[in-house]
Amino acid sequence: MVSLAWIDNYDVALLVSSDRDFVPVVEFLATKGKKVIHGAFPPSAAELTRKCWGSFNIPAIRERFRRSKSS
Repeated sequence: MVSLAWIDNYDVALLVSSDRDFVPVVEFLATKGKKVIHGAFPPSAAELTRKCWGSFNIPAIRERFRRSKSS
């Protein structure tokens, strides 16, 4: 994430993780004008969610991504 941001390869990143080790990364990216959207699994990683530009709750929307059964 950092190396691609450094060479300005993106404006918005999608981070799907509950690892709080990403908090400093997200803070750094914000200083470079990058927006990070957190695909979250609440209540895990609440601090990471707060540091990100935006977030969405994956368990709340997972049913929308179910594959339909073939006939």
